[in-house]
Amino acid sequence: MCTEIIAGGYYAGDRMQEIGNIPTSQDCMNKCYQDERCFAWSFLPNLKLCYPQFSVREQVKDANYMSGSCIDVKLKVPVCTEIKSGGYYAGDRQQVTGSVSTPQDCMTKCDQNNNCIAWTHLSSAQICWHQTLVTAWVNDVSYTGGSCL
Repeated sequence: MCTEIIAGGYYAGDRMQEIGNIPTSQDCMNKCYQDERCFAWSFLPNLKLCYPQFSVREQVKDANYMSGSCIDVKLKVPVCTEIKSGGYYAGDRQQVTGSVSTPQDCMTKCDQNNNCIAWTHLSSAQICWHQTLVTAWVNDVSYTGGSCL
């Protein structure tokens, strides 16, 4: 079951058809969990509207919303282990704040982020990116990457 409930914001992402007359955030979260296409949800309590989502990106602060992600229980392996030198997975990338010195550290940070399903590390600049979408592998000797799927 999905368990994340965040008050005061929502995840940006592609929404599915809104569902009306949903009494609580828990009910909205359960609707998302029951739909195999849903990976996040947002809920407007005052309107009793639920918005299941196909994709998950950055968090947006908005006091009107409650939200959550189900990526960690629907897709992710319990512990990320894949480290592949010489490339990265294409997809959306969000840079991790601060310096991340090794690919292992980047992977560990991805593991600790419920929405991260892949990661990319550029050792020469000590930069780490997290991803919520994974497509094809891109060969590039400058990078190390991995998937948590």
